[in-house]
Amino acid sequence: MNKTKITEPKQARSIEKKNKIIETGFQLFCEKGYYHTNTAEIAAAAGMSTGIIYRYFPNKKAIFSEAVKRYSEQIQNGIYEQLSSFSSLTDLDHYLPALIDSLVDMHARFEKAHREIETMSNSDAEISAIVVDFEENLTNRFADAFEQMDGGVAYIKEKIHLVFHMIEDFCHEVVFHHHHELDYAAMKKLLPESIRYLIRL
Repeated sequence: MNKTKITEPKQARSIEKKNKIIETGFQLFCEKGYYHTNTAEIAAAAGMSTGIIYRYFPNKKAIFSEAVKRYSEQIQNGIYEQLSSFSSLTDLDHYLPALIDSLVDMHARFEKAHREIETMSNSDAEISAIVVDFEENLTNRFADAFEQMDGGVAYIKEKIHLVFHMIEDFCHEVVFHHHHELDYAAMKKLLPESIRYLIRL
């Protein structure tokens, strides 16, 4: 068991080291899988000793958790940036296709990351909690925005939750599943139409 005292870096060089551990660890987790990666491999890939790893993290689980949090924040920031230009429900016609395209692109660019997070979220309570927190933050942010538009929307949090999973399922279908009997162009057209209808119910 690692008994090294965990420290929170304050100096720029130490912060840089911690960030490198997180980035390197997450890259290895995505390439090899969480259970096939150990701290010694992370240390070697980051050009550090195992002792330095344990100075900032008690175990590889802590590295993975921190990486997932940061990755979730990156996704949220991209979505919020688009949401900032969305001022009315009539903007859905332009906003949704762009949002869907950007999320499909992000799933494709970070395919291994998404696969590993999805796998871990189904088997680990802490990772599952991070994913749930990510969904709740998105739901609340969209709900707050929608409530200020056009007099508000009934059952907005419930609708946003459904919308989130509709888009997520489409992204997974296109990037991961590849059911060849499905017409993805038709699905891409139907998805924003279905979301607009749901939101306006």
